[in-house]
Amino acid sequence: DKDVIVNLTRSYGGNINWQTHRLLTTMLRYQRNESLDNMDKTDIKSNTYSLSFSSYPLKTLDAVLSMIRTYSFSFDEKQSINNLYMLTLGSKLHRDVNMITDIGYTQTRTYALEDQPSATSATGEGSHSNVRYIRGALDAHLTERLSANLNYGLSNTSGSTSFRSKDG
Repeated sequence: DKDVIVNLTRSYGGNINWQTHRLLTTMLRYQRNESLDNMDKTDIKSNTYSLSFSSYPLKTLDAVLSMIRTYSFSFDEKQSINNLYMLTLGSKLHRDVNMITDIGYTQTRTYALEDQPSATSATGEGSHSNVRYIRGALDAHLTERLSANLNYGLSNTSGSTSFRSKDG
């Protein structure tokens, strides 16, 4: 029946974890996401590759360095490439005070569609952006009835468009 629309979404992947040293664990991951329909209106795919190193050098400190690359496709035409490099630090500053900090850098390149040259930019060449950021959270259990949480973030975006943001 041509009136029935079938939507299919699949997600699958695999990962390998190994302890390369007593203080270091290495993780390698692949993830594939697909969305399709029988009306040829949707055909979106993405492949994500990641390599992460995690370490717990102290009882009060852990760190994870991640490098992630994602390719996005629409109807088998490459739409974008995204690279993310992120360092996450978790620390116990005091008995009841914890802090998590993310420091990251993201590069994104978007490609213009062949049949729509002005889809992503006036020149038809696509666009790119670079984002540098630091985000964090500090939480403290002050008394039996009182706790505090502080969230902050700074980011700087450059490329086809540029801006800075701060939040807290």
